[in-house]
Amino acid sequence: MSSEILLLARLSKNFENLLLNSDNNHDMIINVGNESNCKTFYAHSLILSSQSEYFQSALSSDWIKKDGDKIIFDKPNVSPINFDIILKHLYCGTVSLNELTTSELLDLLSSTDEFMLPELMNFTESHLLSIADSWIKSDLIKIYLFVRKFLECKNLQEFCVEKICENPESLFNSDDFINLSEEILINLLKRDYIKMKEVKIWEYVINWGTHKCSNNLSKKNVNEWKKENFDELWEIEKNLVELIRFNEISSESFSNAVRPYSLMFPREMYENLLWNYIKPQQTNKSPRNKKLHAFASTIPSGFGFGFGQTTQPAVGGFGFGQPASTQSVFGFP
Repeated sequence: MSSEILLLARLSKNFENLLLNSDNNHDMIINVGNESNCKTFYAHSLILSSQSEYFQSALSSDWIKKDGDKIIFDKPNVSPINFDIILKHLYCGTVSLNELTTSELLDLLSSTDEFMLPELMNFTESHLLSIADSWIKSDLIKIYLFVRKFLECKNLQEFCVEKICENPESLFNSDDFINLSEEILINLLKRDYIKMKEVKIWEYVINWGTHKCSNNLSKKNVNEWKKENFDELWEIEKNLVELIRFNEISSESFSNAVRPYSLMFPREMYENLLWNYIKPQQTNKSPRNKKLHAFASTIPSGFGFGFGQTTQPAVGGFGFGQPASTQSVFGFP
């Protein structure tokens, strides 16, 4: 062991002793936790302000409470176990997270963010990644939704998204799905790899949107909808629909799952989708998942379109063998 490391280890040990004996020479009393789980810590304002921008700012404030010559500091929203870790980090530069549960680790992430301790946050993030096998099956969605609010936790966020893409049902079938923000879904739909057929992704997007609509659209048969219902749905999820890779949806699946919502689309967009099944066009969207679902370019016999007044010739009906009126295809008069 080099002399530099020995000196650092000795310095860390000296500060640890200072912390352990701080009840005799402290100038700060820190009350942490709530009534059911609280603890009082004793610390030195000089050390905390030199080690943490948060304490540097807080201890220079005119709002500091004092009892005699002692600074009184209250943090009811921080757990004692996490504040103990934070103090040891600030005094000694040592951290041990092996005994913490997943919930306690997430709580620690919040505390490190509040106390502006990026090194400890990164260490906690790395620890969560190293023990991913212990939470990936039970807490993947919980952890992903939680860590999204921390910009510094990019590695953990990316890890969670990759695992969700490998098993998207874990998110789409969760109780949290219908309450997800549009931003989260956009982030997922931009991915080139989601282990799910595109038509299923479409159905989940529709389900998400109908739960956001008024009038309980999620509980109504789409055949009972009015035009304003389709318009409302489009406004809610148009940014998501634009990310659906319709060229990966077979003609039969399109007819069954997409056509019932034809009135939702702008007319030109829907016509372009239909014409793609007659003459597939190049798209700037790469295949979502080549292993699972390749676009079926073969069109069933009798599959056709009734466009009405368009620049393309009308060649039948969008009914897989049975003629269909223009309105039944597009929903346009």
